[in-house]
Amino acid sequence: MNMLSRSDETAIELTAKTYEEWHEAQLTLKKEGQYFETVNTQGAKVLKVHPAWQVQADASRRLRMMLQEFGLTPSSRGKVSANPEEVEDIEDLL
Repeated sequence: MNMLSRSDETAIELTAKTYEEWHEAQLTLKKEGQYFETVNTQGAKVLKVHPAWQVQADASRRLRMMLQEFGLTPSSRGKVSANPEEVEDIEDLL
């Protein structure tokens, strides 16, 4: 859409790092499961939510917000308009 500028570089990097955080948490949950067994103070076995679940939930929320900022969700896509004066090639940003 020719809408990125050099000033978007940090936001793009944060979006990529948030995606990486979400993806790593997803891989951990796939490998280790959403729950783990532990023993409480009375000695009984209990199931607890894996800590990676909260990481992926938080990263998912932040990622969704960032994608909306770039018009990369169906509902936000129509709200974004190009500013031809700030157009740069994506390859220059990368």
